[in-house]
Amino acid sequence: MNMKRIGTLAAAFALTAFAACALAGCGASLDREVTVQDITFKVPKTWLESPGGNGSSGAVVFTEDNEDLDEDETGNSLTISYEKLGAPTAAVVEEQVGAAEQEGEVIEEEGAKPAEKAESAKPVARTAAEAIAAKQADLEKKYGITAWSIDKEKSKVIDGAQVTVYEYSFVKDIEGQKRKYESKTAYVVTTDTLYEIAVVGDKADINGVVDSIEL
Repeated sequence: MNMKRIGTLAAAFALTAFAACALAGCGASLDREVTVQDITFKVPKTWLESPGGNGSSGAVVFTEDNEDLDEDETGNSLTISYEKLGAPTAAVVEEQVGAAEQEGEVIEEEGAKPAEKAESAKPVARTAAEAIAAKQADLEKKYGITAWSIDKEKSKVIDGAQVTVYEYSFVKDIEGQKRKYESKTAYVVTTDTLYEIAVVGDKADINGVVDSIEL
């Protein structure tokens, strides 16, 4: 599989991570142990790895090597993203932005208004509840989803970290047709990092991935 296809699939994930998919999980075995930052877990050994990001935030995408996919199709994949918990709190950001707006400040060197500056400085989610709420807000803003519902929530502690798996659904209007989508996302919260694990397709079960986690 060439790098162009890997890049296409990774980019398409951002738009199709909430696509309808079978939630049962079947097919590929979780037979390769990988480590991202301080978390170790298992993925299918034949899936291709595409890392990105930096020391404070980023994502690693594991994608099924499927030559039968068309360029505009998204196959089975597993993405783990991470964010260090060192960002300012919401109260601090609100105070800074409020002061800037009161003074009518405009950062001409950067061409950014206070509201735009606030968007870039918004705080990092520090709990699974904050992270799933941010996901809902992002999907509503970017894709106009409606009827958001958390259908199931399951939490446990693994090696001192809080791990929460959400099963959620929503409705999206595509060319006048309303369709219901279902998905699963897991969050792992350690003392200094929040991880998000998302699976697309039916070849890997997110619960199996969660059960393989070591910290």
